[in-house]
Formats: sequence, structure tokens, C-alpha cells
Amino acid sequence: MLIPVQPSPLDGWASAEMLTLLAEARIYRPDLTARFVLNRCGARTVLARETAETLADHDPPVLTATIGQRVAFAVAAQSGRLVSELDDETPAAREIAVLAAAIDAVASGRTTP
Repeated sequence: MLIPVQPSPLDGWASAEMLTLLAEARIYRPDLTARFVLNRCGARTVLARETAETLADHDPPVLTATIGQRVAFAVAAQSGRLVSELDDETPAAREIAVLAAAIDAVASGRTTP
């Protein structure tokens, strides 16, 4: 289970409800793996860094891969394509590739974050 969260206090408060749902789901699936995913992060912002530090102390932990605030995602959505289909050398496409690798690593048990 991936829980996307933006670096903002509002998303932090909203994620509390997701944690309640996760706890309920784990009653039936105790092995359910979950991670927070930082999304729409401004590059090198204090708020993004503080959000990542705050989530590091929680269950579920935060993935090390983050997604930035990029126009390429809006352009891709508008065109109905993936960012990697538009240009696989853009920062947005690289971020998605890193995110996919991090998810695969967690799913296969190779890493915890």
C-alpha cells in the first residue's frame, strides 16, 4: 500500500485517516506492506526535508524515492501519456523510474524503505 503525501501539514493530518484504514486492513492481512511516498516536493525545501524526517519515525516508513513538483506530470496527464513516453531523460521520468525500483525492492523484500 502506498500512501502519497505532499510536504504540507494538511496532508500530514489527512494521512492520519489512512493510518487508521491501514491498521484495520492489517487485521485481515497482517503482512500488508505500506510506505509513505513524498509527492510534489519542491526541490531542496525545508518543508520537504522536515516532512521526510517526521515520517521517518512512523509506521509505515517513508520511501527514500520522492516525486518532485514538475510540469512534466501535468503535460503527460494532458496528453494521456507517461512522462517516460514524452522524454525518458527528464528529471520527472528518472524520478518515476527510481520510485518504481524502490517499490519493486520493497515488494520483493530486498529493502525496508
